[in-house]
Amino acid sequence: MRPAIVFTWAVLLLLPAVSVRAQQPSLVQQPGPWFVGEPVVVQVILEDVESAAEPICRLAGEVPEGIRVQGPQTGRSTSSFLQSINGRVTRRETTSYRFSFAVTADRIGDFSVGPFFVELDGESLSVGSTQLKIQALPADPNMEISVSLPGQVLYVGQQVPVQIRWAYAGDLQEVQQLFSSLQIRSPLFDQFEFDDVPARTRTTLTLATARGGVALDAEVGRESRDGRDFIVVQASRMMTLDRPAEYESIPVSCRTEKVTSWGRNLFGDRVARSTSPVLAAGTPLSFTVRSLPSENRPESFSGAVGQGFSIAVAANRTVVRVGDPITLDVTIRGQGNLQQLLLPPLSADGGLAESDFQLPQERPPGTSTDGMRQFKVTVRAERESVQQIPPVAFSWFDPQQQKYMTTRSAPVAMQVLPAQVISASDVVGGAALSGDGVSASAENRSRQTLIFSGANLAIEKDPAILLAVMESGTSGEALASLMYAMGIIALILAVVAKRRSHRDPLLFERERRIRQARQAIVESSALTGAASASQIARALRQILCDCDGDARRVADQLIAECETHIYDRSGRAGQGEQFPADTALRFVDQLLR
Repeated sequence: MRPAIVFTWAVLLLLPAVSVRAQQPSLVQQPGPWFVGEPVVVQVILEDVESAAEPICRLAGEVPEGIRVQGPQTGRSTSSFLQSINGRVTRRETTSYRFSFAVTADRIGDFSVGPFFVELDGESLSVGSTQLKIQALPADPNMEISVSLPGQVLYVGQQVPVQIRWAYAGDLQEVQQLFSSLQIRSPLFDQFEFDDVPARTRTTLTLATARGGVALDAEVGRESRDGRDFIVVQASRMMTLDRPAEYESIPVSCRTEKVTSWGRNLFGDRVARSTSPVLAAGTPLSFTVRSLPSENRPESFSGAVGQGFSIAVAANRTVVRVGDPITLDVTIRGQGNLQQLLLPPLSADGGLAESDFQLPQERPPGTSTDGMRQFKVTVRAERESVQQIPPVAFSWFDPQQQKYMTTRSAPVAMQVLPAQVISASDVVGGAALSGDGVSASAENRSRQTLIFSGANLAIEKDPAILLAVMESGTSGEALASLMYAMGIIALILAVVAKRRSHRDPLLFERERRIRQARQAIVESSALTGAASASQIARALRQILCDCDGDARRVADQLIAECETHIYDRSGRAGQGEQFPADTALRFVDQLLR
């Protein structure tokens, strides 16, 4: 009996020390089948880690040709429990880690990915490799996808509308099922910069990019072709070309889940019983981006590329003296790259002559609003013979006509007076003082005239004279206090106005996007099941570009939880279960703060 008791105590004493070490990592992968162009999630799982150090996971083996590996993205969960032995209570906290790698194949075949290593507290834990058999997605003859550009010859700096068109020949319910899981992919979406407007409607076309899903406002229509009726969904986004190059055979494809069998629910509605992935490939894109020609480039060209530009100049005053500052409001409108537009020199191409005007040495910053670019610049007239602000030239490159175009502003008529020079003889004389140092009566002061000679410019030190005006009225002190108060208030208002005018428009736009996402999350509470989770995931994807560091990881985890709920095949998602939006709402509120 005593040996058994001793053995039991030994096991209990050694149990905490043995459990301190983390378990051997394990490797899991997304269930097959796996298809070309579809990311396969491979996870390395490390459970029951008590160390405070953060483990590091890496892919040690060589990546096979035709395979792309992204990651890892780290997910963690913490658990704690209490243990009581002979009245002694101990608490243990452990953390489990999931390192997710996205493996994408560009061709069919058998591939081996791995091995993987996890480093923790100076120790390297190994886990084996995984085998992937990549197949080709079956093409659906009823589905079409296309991406088009306005031409095959484009220019650096040009903003190009990219048209995305998806069509399917089928009934409305089948199209709705396909559209709900549609993913459109193309390397074009990751090679260039795009100026996307946040979606404002419920009908959106979602593009899969390296930065996450991009939802675009879309239009739905119908068309008949070759005896078949198609439902067509179209969207566009603005692409900015930043470097010259030859681009050949850029692929475009779409992937979705097609219903293979239908059934009826308890209410007799038609529902999908089983699905299988299908693919459609569009015509690859080929185009050329050229540099802007250097021949015949006007002096007033500052990088604008587009069509229909115009320039307008307005002056804050038209009657000035020589040397007085004149503020010019310059407004440029047109269809093109207004965001990075610079103001050309005012003297370019016969504009303001430097012999007539004092011009700024640096180009002023501009602001962009509602399809126009505005600048404020200060000039000074140098001579009385100036009768107008001459037309200011502005040039741009027109890609359609493949040449430079120039427009000019309307002249602004002016009157320039001689500069006024004030001498000591032009100073206003002081009021006559009585014998006791007090100023004369109000009636005498009203009859005083300007004294143009004999002015005394010495500094007065007599307090009686300096305080004469204050003592002449009963409300002098009150008036002085009021003037000081008004000055302080005006200064405060000027500081507030200056801060508002210098607010970064990018920060303002970021706050607007986050507030739109918050409103969508709040509205998701009226939905249930997968619909609620889908709306929350869509809202979070729209603000991924506004997140970085820890915020980006939290957003990715929330989106992953939403997708788990959306694609839950256990049947619980369709029974009125509502995805909780509280966590997403707190996350968005934290971004706003």
